[in-house]
Amino acid sequence: MIKEELFLISLGILRNRKTRRKFILLFTLLTIIFPIIGTFLIDEYLEENLILFFIYWTFSIVLVLLMILFALYDMLACRVEIIKEERRELEKIVNKIKDDLPDKKDSKNIESK
Repeated sequence: MIKEELFLISLGILRNRKTRRKFILLFTLLTIIFPIIGTFLIDEYLEENLILFFIYWTFSIVLVLLMILFALYDMLACRVEIIKEERRELEKIVNKIKDDLPDKKDSKNIESK
């Protein structure tokens, strides 16, 4: 049950553009803040404990990778949305032209009589 809820939440995050962009912003801020904290505030603790150092900087790298993956997904999702919107607009134009064509044929037949 929890697995399904997490799956639905992640789908909601990925499908909503505003939410995706908020997560990209969050990951970007964390990516900027995390190395600053590690370099200036807790550097003594990290130097003393090698395991903590490794965990901290591995997590920092994971944040960067998540930010990049979200940005790439957002780029591709926006591209798909633009293509779908263009197709809808093209279909509207084609349908409008199809609707106008019988009127022109009828008006030519009327004029020729």
